[in-house]
Amino acid sequence: MKSVKRIIKRILKGPFFNITYYYKMDQDSSKIFAPYLNVKSCEYEILTKEKCYQVMEIRKENVKKTFEEICDKQIVLLARYDGKVAGHAVLKFSEDNYLGKHWFDTSFIHYCFVSPVYRGKNIYPYMMANLSAIAFEQYQIEEIYGGANKNNISSQKGIQKVGYKKVETGFEVGWGGISLFKFWKINRE
Repeated sequence: MKSVKRIIKRILKGPFFNITYYYKMDQDSSKIFAPYLNVKSCEYEILTKEKCYQVMEIRKENVKKTFEEICDKQIVLLARYDGKVAGHAVLKFSEDNYLGKHWFDTSFIHYCFVSPVYRGKNIYPYMMANLSAIAFEQYQIEEIYGGANKNNISSQKGIQKVGYKKVETGFEVGWGGISLFKFWKINRE
């Protein structure tokens, strides 16, 4: 019932406008992230559907079902800092249409989160680097995309630290999940 009220409230409030920057890394530039593969006091675990409950240590109950759905089809990396759950990141494979038609043919890192208690400890770049390494080495993926909201400066810095390069800007306008996209490509430097 809460989700219905939230959607009604969002519709009454009017359209939202969101800008997302999209980044890309290919296998050739993957050596850049080597320093972030081993961050002091960090370790990671790939979650299965049976172990996805561990995310609840840092997230609210409403995301549990989402993790149960994506753990079977996507790679969910759980990061620990000093043995405690600190964050998560998810890799969607190119054949999965979970993020819609625009990202169907691409591998995409999404749904990243670092608990506020652990922010500023390079956990986000650690997750991006390790998830990228897994994709390149174990799944022979050639290129990976990721995104960061225009207002989320720390995510933008973290994704760039690892070596991802900005490739396009996405504009979203809509109500409760209905989105229209307009993209521009920019040249790599």
